[in-house]
Amino acid sequence: MSFPRALIAAVLTLFAAVSAVATPVEPPASGKPITILLLGTHHLHNPGQDLVNIDTDNVLSPARQRELEALGDALLGFRPNKVAVEARVSTPDLAMSGSLDPKALASDRNEITQIAQRVAMKAGLERMYGVDVDGRFDLAPLRAITTEPGAGHMRQALAHATELGTVMAERVNTLSIPAYMAWLNSDAMIEANHGFYRTLVRVSDGTRYPGADLVSDWYARNARICARILQVAEPGDRILVLYGVGHVHWLRDCLGTLPDVELIHPAPYLEAAEQMLSTSAAPVDASASIRYEVGVHPGTELLHVINYLARVYGPPVKDYDYRRAVDAWFGHLREHPAVVHARTLPYNDFVELGWAFEWPGPVLVPPEGFAHLTPIKGEEWLHEYLRLAADFAVASDFAGFFEAHQPDYARWTEQFRTRLAQVDPLTELADFYGSGLDKTLYFSISPLGVVLKANIVIDEVAPRHAHYGPILIPFDPRFLAEGDTDAARFDYLDEPLANAVWHEATHIALEQFASGQRDVLLDIRYADAFSRQFELFDDPRLNTYFFVHEVLSDAVAIALKGQRFGAASAETHLELNEAMGGTLYRPVVEHLQRAYVPHRAQRDFRAHLPALAAFISRTGDALPADIQPQTDD
Repeated sequence: MSFPRALIAAVLTLFAAVSAVATPVEPPASGKPITILLLGTHHLHNPGQDLVNIDTDNVLSPARQRELEALGDALLGFRPNKVAVEARVSTPDLAMSGSLDPKALASDRNEITQIAQRVAMKAGLERMYGVDVDGRFDLAPLRAITTEPGAGHMRQALAHATELGTVMAERVNTLSIPAYMAWLNSDAMIEANHGFYRTLVRVSDGTRYPGADLVSDWYARNARICARILQVAEPGDRILVLYGVGHVHWLRDCLGTLPDVELIHPAPYLEAAEQMLSTSAAPVDASASIRYEVGVHPGTELLHVINYLARVYGPPVKDYDYRRAVDAWFGHLREHPAVVHARTLPYNDFVELGWAFEWPGPVLVPPEGFAHLTPIKGEEWLHEYLRLAADFAVASDFAGFFEAHQPDYARWTEQFRTRLAQVDPLTELADFYGSGLDKTLYFSISPLGVVLKANIVIDEVAPRHAHYGPILIPFDPRFLAEGDTDAARFDYLDEPLANAVWHEATHIALEQFASGQRDVLLDIRYADAFSRQFELFDDPRLNTYFFVHEVLSDAVAIALKGQRFGAASAETHLELNEAMGGTLYRPVVEHLQRAYVPHRAQRDFRAHLPALAAFISRTGDALPADIQPQTDD
């Protein structure tokens, strides 16, 4: 996809918006809140130290390790720069001693290792923080209450705890770890855990109040834990806090009411982990394939003609057979209302709206929406664009022109189809992804087109055709063996064809892989002078999303180019990008080669997205101040 016309839109159905558990009463003075994701758990290794102890099956088994990997990847999407856990440390900075040992994941069942350390290592952190404190939890004075109703409240509390433990044991051994954690951290379960203490506070004989004393001790311990979390926090920190689920209600109350703390609910990340698991629980399918068709789509060709007459763009060849044919057939309609209307288009990507037409016709099926095109031109303008295009098709006898050129279209389609089969870039791409695609790629031969272009708004523009992932294939002599020519051809050379397919198909694949975890990409923290050229929207998250979309698509193509055509070819591509100011491409390619490719047999591209997103954010954080874009403040 070329730049800046390469910007494409997604049907951005955001899965559950990351929500604060409590709204700060006033904004932080520094302008940089402390962001905390609080995740409750039980002790996976069951040390037998709680009132109710849960027996968990072996979390070191391959199946449970896959679940924990998915959980770790999803939590990595939070982009923590610190991890705090239920461990007691005496040093003033509360940093836990010793390095994070990857070997411990294979031997230590403790949730601190299996969840917190796993995320810390994925995030590239060097240490974790222990924020736990000692506290009294003495039930003996409560059991000494023998009169009613106090003794009855004690029996009720213990029965509640036992029942809760039974349900937790059943769930943890029947659900995946991400699904269990989502259930355990639901608001209903946090309240159910807290119900034990609400009942205990009633344990009294009228003169002694051991229940209230125990609850006071428990509250005091949690208040100190809250204070220690804040002790390790600095403005702008993003801290993952992993703690026993019985503490969560109290810690939410403490942290969620502070003006400089944004408390994040874990639900979206746990849902994303479960979604990742559904695509990566089985070994990667080495036989995965990607379906495709090749053709000339009449709707996109109609809009190409209109936009060409409107001089929205010019094909790369000034004089060739098909362009002369278009001029001869349609040249007298340069002042048609559709052409005049199109003159205000900023670029030619709008031809993807051609899928709104049905053929023979055209019969216009008004789109349900226009995705990112709406803020660019507005729905009223876009509906009028399509209505006028239908009028233009009738006035120009576009159907007659399209029919007259069927022999050309058939020849060009066969040229590209033959070369696609010979070069076979899709087999390598499916192997790289570790999976096939839900959509059938539709390589749309575009003899009047200008740029390679993936259509990822089709789900909204023409949902009846959502099983397709269209890719525009333009006539461009740079991609042909003979170079300059006055006759349109589509028998692309090996390397340009493979690069085009790898890049554009990855745009379509990213939409599939981002489903259920789109915030992982939307929350990426990266900005430099080059990325600012991709700013089309008021929402900076969308601008970053599309920029990253382009970088990842090109990075995949470069990585595969290095494998197929050699390191020199990949290096030339990288140098061209860097000459334009694109400094992010090289580190992303190197990350894919180092952190993804060697492990893709166990974890496909979709499952790796959170780790990739976190890497890009860390890369952005490390940029020197003089490289980052300057604000207008």
